[in-house]
Amino acid sequence: MDMQPNLQFIIHNPYSKPIIKSVEMSSSNEFIFSGVELSEYSRVEVKLQTPLCLDAVLRIESCETEELLELKSNSEKITIMHGNSQQMLVPGEYPYEVIVGKEKYQGYYVIKSNHFSDEPLINLRKYLEKLLRGLSSELIKHHLGMSQPSTGTNYTLMNLLQFIDKHKNQIQNSIQLISRDPITDLISQHSIRNYSRKPDSKSFRWQARKSALNNNHSFEKPLHYEKHTLLTTHNIENQWISFIISYFIRCLFQLEKSFRENVQSIENQVIEKRKSIEDTEISLGKIKQNSIGYREQGKRLNQIVYRLNKRIEELEKEKEEHNKYVQLVKRISNLFNEIKKMEWLNGVPTRKPKMSTNRLLKDYRYRNLYNLYRDLSQLEISKPHFNQEAMRHRKTWQLFEYYNLGLLIDILKDNNYKWISGWLADKENPFEHIGTLPGGTVLIFEKPESDHYIEVAYDQELESTLFDKSYSRYFNYEGRRPDIRMTIYKQDGSLYGKNSGLVIESKCRHHRYLINNDIDPDVKIQLGAFKNLNYYNSKERGVETPIKQVIVLYPKQKGIAAEEHDSVYGEGIIYLQIEPVDPESEETPFGYENFKKWIEEFLSPVLESEEVVK
Repeated sequence: MDMQPNLQFIIHNPYSKPIIKSVEMSSSNEFIFSGVELSEYSRVEVKLQTPLCLDAVLRIESCETEELLELKSNSEKITIMHGNSQQMLVPGEYPYEVIVGKEKYQGYYVIKSNHFSDEPLINLRKYLEKLLRGLSSELIKHHLGMSQPSTGTNYTLMNLLQFIDKHKNQIQNSIQLISRDPITDLISQHSIRNYSRKPDSKSFRWQARKSALNNNHSFEKPLHYEKHTLLTTHNIENQWISFIISYFIRCLFQLEKSFRENVQSIENQVIEKRKSIEDTEISLGKIKQNSIGYREQGKRLNQIVYRLNKRIEELEKEKEEHNKYVQLVKRISNLFNEIKKMEWLNGVPTRKPKMSTNRLLKDYRYRNLYNLYRDLSQLEISKPHFNQEAMRHRKTWQLFEYYNLGLLIDILKDNNYKWISGWLADKENPFEHIGTLPGGTVLIFEKPESDHYIEVAYDQELESTLFDKSYSRYFNYEGRRPDIRMTIYKQDGSLYGKNSGLVIESKCRHHRYLINNDIDPDVKIQLGAFKNLNYYNSKERGVETPIKQVIVLYPKQKGIAAEEHDSVYGEGIIYLQIEPVDPESEETPFGYENFKKWIEEFLSPVLESEEVVK
């Protein structure tokens, strides 16, 4: 019988039997490649078999959680990849370890991208980490009006929640241990008693001045004002505890407030969608009364109702997730509020002490809490950016969308635009540091004393009806949602000109599925719809088509031109190849100059007007 542990990766394919890959184990202090390579869209299970050791444990990275999953030997299989789902592992290297008694077997498996080779994918992730770290740090300084971010500034609220939730049991245990016997000081203070033990000069002076007033009833015992020794918890060590607990409470309050605002925003969106459904159903009712000649219109309205209902389902799920965070924050806040009410902390100042003390550092109970606070402070100082762990669950196409948005932000910054609001520029956005860019995010860019501003909308669903004609907006009867929609507006909110709109689409697909001169691929219908997007102008009471151009960005491919124009729309739809490079090098990403050229061409009306003013 084989004495080595047997780790199996079971790869499920849609049209064939599962493939089982067994991993050869070798005891080593280094992580060794297992020989297992998986596609990012595969569904994969793992199973550990160790016939001679029933206590063996497998710890492995998976899409289920940010922590390592644990699987006991000879138990049921567990799923580490779900295939094409919301929770996917980004291509890369993922570790595992098998512990058998005193032996430890370590290795890693590889997830391959369907669209990028290894090096460009690594460069893409490096770029995003560097970009978002730099952007968030820069924006924090801008908000605070300082050259360096303050250590007391709350700009990583979600990091704080994740940190406290992870360590709350450790915090609670330390507090319980401290409560049994907190650090105390022996102090002397004068107080009024009805007995005398050791009067001093201060006691005699008080007696001389106050005794006549306090001893005016002959049947009462005389009062004495004397020094007594007592224990107090009012010291630097307990002040540190009081400060740390109060700091946690303040941050959690801000986080709960932010989540509740997001829940309210979602509820408002649901109300708007339901109102749109009601209006659409009224129109459907009218069509049913006059069905002749309105058959296609009825189909279109039914599709609108279907899409609105699906969107409401998505929003309700999102609201449920937000409410779970609210409840988590409330539970943790209640824990700290109970701690704050403890008798030994009563009256202890909540100001931050100037420095720690030897007594604090020598007492492991106090040191544990102090070190947790320092770790959190260091987290705020050194990592003012999105949680890199969350990137593990971003599909390659999502990372590519983020990357292209980052390139667009770089181009706007090169043209002296300032990022005013949206996403990382929002002061109190709890999601700004957890690796996500929510659909519907709108970024605003401006220049000082300029006559215009630029709106960049990411994955924003367009309205499909025009029942309310009181405001201007893009609309599309099919409810399209471009990856990036860029629009130039005058300061009064009106379009800057007839060609003030631009759509940027990210497509992780092969060239032949984008451009085919013999027959149009399915994606061409979508791109054509984006080129002809409608914009309702509430002032003019008319409909415009302001999209000047659709730029399609897709991964670099050998033997294909870096830039191509559409065979039908010409420069109205252009296809550009993009490939990330190492952000630490001085090399420009492949395709960046072409992308920048077309963005600046789109901005040329406002850039030229600025030159005239100068």
